[in-house]
Amino acid sequence: MNEDLINYVLTEAQANIKFQIESLDVLRKEANATLTLLMTGAGAASGYGIKLCEDIGTVKSDMIIALFSLALFLFFLSGLLSWFCLLTGDVMPPSNIPANLYNPDFNVYLIKEAEIENMQGRIETNRGMVANVGSWLNIVRIVSLFSPLIFLVVWAVE
Repeated sequence: MNEDLINYVLTEAQANIKFQIESLDVLRKEANATLTLLMTGAGAASGYGIKLCEDIGTVKSDMIIALFSLALFLFFLSGLLSWFCLLTGDVMPPSNIPANLYNPDFNVYLIKEAEIENMQGRIETNRGMVANVGSWLNIVRIVSLFSPLIFLVVWAVE
């Protein structure tokens, strides 16, 4: 390998790692927004269910059970979202620490070659994390679309 090629590969690898980290940040912000909506819906369903419990003489209990079932479903989705998308993981940094790079006994060329291999591993680790968070975010969002059906089915069964 020549020096220009190694420098080019290192620059591109740095850009790729930064992109992966930025993508993960965007997905986690989206997950936070989704969590806010799910928790708001669950809180509203619970609150309305509690309000209806006070007026139990005029409201059938099937509506209350349906509301609490909806709230439980939304709390469950919130838990999935928190567990798979929002818990912190080991994000690989864009570069190595100086203590690992500085070795006066080695040629800079050899250190850069080794760093290319290390960066490939960091890129793959971060890419896997981004893919996992993105997949679970999509799953929770799609499943949340069934929340009205949960309410209606429980209400109809009761």
